[in-house]
Amino acid sequence: MPKAHLTKRIVDAAAPQAKRYTLFDDRLVGFGLRVYSTGEKSWIVEYRPGHGGRTTAKRRFTLGSFGVLTPEQARSKAKDALSGARLGDDPANAKAAGRRAMTVKQLAALFMTEHVEPKRKPGTIYHYRHLLDDVVAPALGSFKVRD
Repeated sequence: MPKAHLTKRIVDAAAPQAKRYTLFDDRLVGFGLRVYSTGEKSWIVEYRPGHGGRTTAKRRFTLGSFGVLTPEQARSKAKDALSGARLGDDPANAKAAGRRAMTVKQLAALFMTEHVEPKRKPGTIYHYRHLLDDVVAPALGSFKVRD
């Protein structure tokens, strides 16, 4: 894969091809620019989680798109992610865990099945379900509980 010092001039000159390709930085190992056939460009980090080594599969995740992040900002974020990976963190896994986090709607369903339905009278169950389904879920249902 081609390597170059990723500056604004190099990134602007990276032209789309028939297939997407990645242009890696020659100074920061694992930091690169992915160029899609549509012309879109995004900053990526590639690393081996845990103790690394050739037996560990590479992980790759996107830092952001070119235009939102300058090369300097992307390089700084990549340094942070790569240093965390070398210390044993898995930034891609942390990002995926955030996407898998429980939503308010899922928590409400769990609350109903584990606490309300086994312990409350039918009228109370009906009232709770009405509040959660008609008031809470439309307003907050898609939010993550941790947020």
